[in-house]
Amino acid sequence: MVTDGLDIFGLVELLGLPRAADLSAELGGRSCYVPRSPGSPLVHFLTAAELARLRDQWGGEQIVIPKSQPVVISKLYFVDGLGMPEIGARLNAHERTVRRNVSAGPHPLVEAYMRSLR
Repeated sequence: MVTDGLDIFGLVELLGLPRAADLSAELGGRSCYVPRSPGSPLVHFLTAAELARLRDQWGGEQIVIPKSQPVVISKLYFVDGLGMPEIGARLNAHERTVRRNVSAGPHPLVEAYMRSLR
């Protein structure tokens, strides 16, 4: 059974904004099995500590990695400093979609992360 109880807010809480946005960009919308014991295909995307935190909460379950394009676009633009054409190409998103998300300002999760860096 696939659990879809993990949302982008929960993923950010577990991994922090930069890693959650990166994981969402890479695997968002896909289901992944989180094993109870170490060892998982997720090791290609997460550190051992990050995988342990995910395992503590979701071990033994099939989860859907949340896909949150607004958070990912906001992080890439406001935190990583990428340009709109590059973001569109990286995410396979239309430049209009990227521009609309950027013009709305930083997503609240990204804004909170940026404040924590000050």
